[in-house]
Amino acid sequence: MYRVMFVDDEKAVLDGLRRGLRGQTPVWDMQFVDSPTRALALMGDSPVDAVVADFKMPGMNGGQLLGAVRERWPDTSRLMLSGHTDEDDLLGVVSVAHRFLDKPCPRATLISAIEQTLLLRSTLDGETVRGEIAGIGLLPTGASTMHRLRACLNDPRPDLAEVAIIVEGDVGLTVNVLQLANSALFPGGGQVTSIPGALQMLGLTAIGSLALLRGLLEPSTRPNVAGSWLDDLNAHAALTARLAAKFARPEEAADAFCAALVQESGQLVLASCRPASFQRILSTSHDSAETRRAIELAEFGVTHAQAGAYLLGLWGFPATIVELVAHHDLQPSGQTGLGTQSAADAIRTARAIAHRHLAPICPVEKDHAIHPDDAVDEIAHEVLRDAWLPYETAA
Repeated sequence: MYRVMFVDDEKAVLDGLRRGLRGQTPVWDMQFVDSPTRALALMGDSPVDAVVADFKMPGMNGGQLLGAVRERWPDTSRLMLSGHTDEDDLLGVVSVAHRFLDKPCPRATLISAIEQTLLLRSTLDGETVRGEIAGIGLLPTGASTMHRLRACLNDPRPDLAEVAIIVEGDVGLTVNVLQLANSALFPGGGQVTSIPGALQMLGLTAIGSLALLRGLLEPSTRPNVAGSWLDDLNAHAALTARLAAKFARPEEAADAFCAALVQESGQLVLASCRPASFQRILSTSHDSAETRRAIELAEFGVTHAQAGAYLLGLWGFPATIVELVAHHDLQPSGQTGLGTQSAADAIRTARAIAHRHLAPICPVEKDHAIHPDDAVDEIAHEVLRDAWLPYETAA
C-alpha cells in the first residue's frame, strides 16, 4: 500500500481532503499533517511515497518543505497544491516539485496526479537510480545557451520569437520550459507541447526567473562530461526535430517535433545522476543501439530512454510525448515519405538520418538504418543550411 502525506496549515482544508479522499483508503495509507516541521519529523520516523504540500504556510513554506524532502528522501514524489504563486516564488518551487496543482483542486484531478506519480515509481521498481532521477531539479543547459538567453532578456524590448529559437536549440532548457507550461503554476497550463505557445502563456518574466535560477545552480547542474558532447546533443535534437516534423503526418507533426526535441533528455538525466558512469559509457565503443542499451542497463539499471520518460512523466508532460520518448531508440520503419509517417516512425527515421549527418549521439541499429537516398539527404542538407527556427515557422 502506498503512503501519501498531505500538508496544509489550514484545518478546514485537511478535513476537506480527508473527506474527499475517503475512497482511496483501500489503496493509500494517508496522513494529514498541519505543519511542515511536523511533516518532516513524521517522515523521519517513516518515509512516505508521495507528499502533497500547500505553498503558503507560516514558518516554512511548501517550497522549502519539498526542498527538504528532495534532499533527505529524493525518491519521494513531490506535489505542490496551491493557489496563484507569485513570480518571485517561482525560484523557490520550480526545482523542487514534480507537479503543481491548483487549489482548490478537483478531487479527480488530485487523485489522478498522485496515481500517475505512484504508477511511474513501479516502472523503475527496485532500481536505486530511481531516487537519483526523482531528485533532479533542472536538466543541464549549455553555457552558450544561457549567455544568449540572458542577453536577449536584457534587451529593453526582448523578442519572443528569438527567445523561442534559443530555447528550442537546447534540450535541457526546452524540457524545463515545457515543465512549467504543463504545470498549474500559470493559468492555462497543461498539455503544452509548443515552445512558442509555452512562452506566450508563461511570459518573459517567468523565463527570466528560470534563467536566474539556472544562473544560481549552473555549477551544480552542468554535467562533467568531456568535449563538445552537450553541444552535439543539442544539434542532433534540433536536426531530428525539424526532420521529424517534415516526415510526420500533418496531424502528428507538432508532437513529433516536440518529442524529437526532448528525446535525448534521458542522456542528460544519466549524466546528471552519475557523471563518471556516463562518461564511461561515452568512452566505450558501442556501434549499435542494442549494445548501448546493454551498457546503460549494466551501469544504471535503466536505459536513457527509460530515464528520460520517467522524469518527463514525473514532471507532468503529456502522455503522448512521454510514450514517444520512451521508445525513440527502437528501429526505424524504413519509410522516408514526407508527411506520411506516424510521429513514432517519423522520429526514428529522422534520428537515423541525423545520425548520418552529425556526430553520433544515440546509436541506430545498422541493419535497420535508413538507406542513403538523395532526396532524403537533400532534405537534411536543406534543414542544416537553414537558420534554426521554431516549428511553427519552419516546418
